[in-house]
Amino acid sequence: MRSLLKHQQTSWARSCGLAVDDAGYTYRPEENLPWLTPRTRADFEAADGDEFGATRKRAKIAALHSSSALAVNVFDYWTTRNAAPLAAALNLPYPIEDIRFERKFPTGVGSRAPNLDVVVTGPDRQLLAVESKFCEPFSFRPKPIQDKYFPPGEGRWHAAGLPGAQAAADSLRHESPFKLLDAVQLLKHMLGLAQTRSEWKLLLLWFAPTSEALRAMDAEASRFRQILGSDGARFTWQTYQELWSRLAPRLSPRDDEYARYLEQRYFRPSVV
Repeated sequence: MRSLLKHQQTSWARSCGLAVDDAGYTYRPEENLPWLTPRTRADFEAADGDEFGATRKRAKIAALHSSSALAVNVFDYWTTRNAAPLAAALNLPYPIEDIRFERKFPTGVGSRAPNLDVVVTGPDRQLLAVESKFCEPFSFRPKPIQDKYFPPGEGRWHAAGLPGAQAAADSLRHESPFKLLDAVQLLKHMLGLAQTRSEWKLLLLWFAPTSEALRAMDAEASRFRQILGSDGARFTWQTYQELWSRLAPRLSPRDDEYARYLEQRYFRPSVV
């Protein structure tokens, strides 16, 4: 699946005359991010993922197959526009007031906080946290939750008001049944989000290259929600294709360039 997605992205780049190297990276990150705003770039540069390559030869976000680039290309456009179409496509019961990238929500464990790809906020501290996935599920290797997340006494998730997530963490501490879904990462995000005083939900937004992959991830996400028990309502998932199917009909003629770019690059009929 990973090779399929990379091939599709490389074919798109060649079809529009975009120069990429043999690994599928553009030569400048901006060539991969047509609506990149200065504030969004600043968000990434303040994070610790080094997406723009300050300490490496090649910027990670310059990869055609980058999930961060996918998130920026879908969401950053709305940071400078009325985001009502996006709010409706996300089924949010509130208007979008802000969209930020690579936000940190400290878990209280260690000195580094996990970064969330996109954070959509509304009035009264309502928050939708988005974990974006493109190729990652198809090279995923499950890892156990580190022992530091399980101190003696009351569990960290339980102390944060997430007893269902605590039970899930306990059950996944040593072994995960998931082949596509990074449940450990999602649990860490939930722990960090629970430290805020916001009303929040966590959305896994992923790209389904085939109907087979769609069925497999749906099954795993459903199982994860069941494992979360009482906290399952805080977790949801959908594909980028599903989001686009709701967003595209809500766009106006002034959004034609945005729509054409996303349709041709990510949402061609050949991509199921």
